[in-house]
Amino acid sequence: MIQGSPVQTASAPEGPADTRPWRKRHPVLSRTILYTLGLALGVVIVTLYNQRKAEDDATASEALQKQIDGLGLVLATDPTGDRLLALLDEKFAGEDLPLQARQRSLRWRAMGWRRKAETAESDEARLAAYAAADAAYADALALELPAAERFALRLEQSEALLVRRDLTAARAALPALESAPAPTAALMRQFVLAQLMRLEGQTDEACALLRATLAGVRGPVAVEPDAYIGGREWTTAQIATELAAFVTSQAQRPADVALWKHLRGLAPTDYEAQKSAALGLLALGAADDALAAWRVARSLDPRLAATEAGRNEQLAGLERRLARP
Repeated sequence: MIQGSPVQTASAPEGPADTRPWRKRHPVLSRTILYTLGLALGVVIVTLYNQRKAEDDATASEALQKQIDGLGLVLATDPTGDRLLALLDEKFAGEDLPLQARQRSLRWRAMGWRRKAETAESDEARLAAYAAADAAYADALALELPAAERFALRLEQSEALLVRRDLTAARAALPALESAPAPTAALMRQFVLAQLMRLEGQTDEACALLRATLAGVRGPVAVEPDAYIGGREWTTAQIATELAAFVTSQAQRPADVALWKHLRGLAPTDYEAQKSAALGLLALGAADDALAAWRVARSLDPRLAATEAGRNEQLAGLERRLARP
């Protein structure tokens, strides 16, 4: 047998290496990856932009809201309402304002015109101011307002009509109790109704309404405000104090000592509630109960209590009693 040499397989000659960039050697895959990366980068940029814009808008809205909230200080030192109205025309008259700022600025505008009506020197000027206030309320009511803001607006409108002694219109503007968005707003609604009833000659019925309303409040109540009405924020304790003071001033009935005792229990850590209870109890002749309320008030804020006792003779009398051995 003849032994042959191993069989060798011939290989194809190798061509020159492909030195083109990867993206040219794989154009479809390259385009897919680049498109995906570009899309992801675009999403990130848009997201960051929207976040920054939302933060800027929130900051601008917060600054605007602070300016509007500060209008109360302007009105407090503006006997005619002229400064307030001029400021509203300068800074808060644009229809491009955010909804919250626009509706609150309109409510402030109504309050400014009410102030002008109060200081008007002629019937013609007074009627014109009232008409301007009505127009501001109407513009605000035409907006798509949250329930809480609409309820507060209707209360402000009803109270403004009471001041003008337009009792029929005031009753028509008064929102339904069932639509109250928060406990404080419900109490304020009953307070406005009681004032309306008093002007209608139903003072006893108004006091009975508020006694029943206060009796239905259970405590301790929240210390944070939950209603913005009449240009300020209200807590339940604050408006409950207004209700009790109304009943005390109108009825002057010793049995209403129970109202103030109930109020003290609703807000045991609220200085203003305890101080108001002390004064209310004094007005009803309940000196010992008044002293107990003032003792608690002093413990809650000794410095403020000392300041107020220096300005109020009734509280000063309670201070003297507490100082006795």
